[in-house]
Amino acid sequence: MKRPQGDFSRRQLVFLGVGALALLGFSWVWLLCEPEHHWGLLSGFCFLGGAAIGHAWALGLHHHFVPTAAEVVHLLQLQRHAFLNHLQVISALAQLNKPEHICEYITSTNKDLDRERCLTGLLPAEAGLVLLDWCYRLHDAGVAVQVDLKTDLSRLANGTGLAALLMEALTALIGAGSAVKEVALKSFSEDGDEVLELTLVFDGNLPWPRPARLRERARTVPAEVKVKRQENTLTLAILLTPVHVPAAPKVGAAKS
Repeated sequence: MKRPQGDFSRRQLVFLGVGALALLGFSWVWLLCEPEHHWGLLSGFCFLGGAAIGHAWALGLHHHFVPTAAEVVHLLQLQRHAFLNHLQVISALAQLNKPEHICEYITSTNKDLDRERCLTGLLPAEAGLVLLDWCYRLHDAGVAVQVDLKTDLSRLANGTGLAALLMEALTALIGAGSAVKEVALKSFSEDGDEVLELTLVFDGNLPWPRPARLRERARTVPAEVKVKRQENTLTLAILLTPVHVPAAPKVGAAKS
């Protein structure tokens, strides 16, 4: 998958930051060795170094959340593995002559496929891939995931920003080893906003995401984030400003 223009690789970001720090260190050493030179020159070096570090940090905000080709291939491998597992289960049930169990299993599998269809069809591609990856992780951990998307957000203007926000939130809530039992994702319209709501049920203490960090990411979408805690349940509501990209023209459409 092609990265957005201006995005840097992880190695390039590291080189940029290290180069800026080296420039600052050289400036200080040079000033100590040549004290007759003006402090203004050092200030210039500091400004350039600080600007480089800040630029690297800003680019890094979105770097980890743009799906790469390797990540897409990994998801395809997970889907292939899941499909082979389904075939093995159906084959085993057929050998045991249990047709009613086969029908039940196929119905359950269809629900899983419908969930994946919603994630990849009703959300921007970047956000859908992030959530699909997390669904596989949670499934492997035995965590129930429910998806109920009632609105089409696939043409949201900044899908990369939404993917970054979702990854930041899920990593803070689940990635830290929290004992999550259930996850539910739903979307709906409310007071002119499109709302994407993530609800997590935990077994034990609730994690607490950094609201300031989430709000910072939400501004790039643009969106507003609201966090609600109640007993063992945490709800994260993302209020999306309804700004969409124009739909692609239909092939063969008549010209005016």
